[in-house]
Amino acid sequence: MTRWWLLGIAVLTLAVGLGAGPGAIQAVRGSDVPTTGQRLDGTWLITANLESAPPGVPLTFTTLNTFMADGAFIEAGGPASPTRTPIGHGQRVRAGDRLFTATFTFLTFDAQGAQTGMQQITRSIRVSEDLQAFRAVSRNERFDLEGKLVFSGGATETARRLAIGDPPPAP
Repeated sequence: MTRWWLLGIAVLTLAVGLGAGPGAIQAVRGSDVPTTGQRLDGTWLITANLESAPPGVPLTFTTLNTFMADGAFIEAGGPASPTRTPIGHGQRVRAGDRLFTATFTFLTFDAQGAQTGMQQITRSIRVSEDLQAFRAVSRNERFDLEGKLVFSGGATETARRLAIGDPPPAP
């Protein structure tokens, strides 16, 4: 009797799994959300407005982000500081219709050049309908070498996609 009961449970589990599996997977993947042209690939000019900042960092500044097709991106050109690297590296994923989540990291240093930890920025990005601008909210966290949080703040950001300029006349 126990063997038949176990077999019945196994068949029921398989039937439910096959019936719900593909639909559940499609819903998670968001296949019903249009994706045509919804890419961050390229270079963006960003203005960040920080709520608060670590020492030596201005509350408003302009920076560049370059997003690659594989999800990687590089942040460069932020405020000059002897206490952090000038380039951050990160990843981004599509999270919905014109919505992306991105995280990038900088290394941090003291005035003598010894590493003190890292700074991590995580942002939620909403791309405009014409796909040429975005608005974002972000969380900025600085950690010491042991991973202890030593600073946390937020920011709002606006960005515009940098276009390819008109070429000069051919030589």
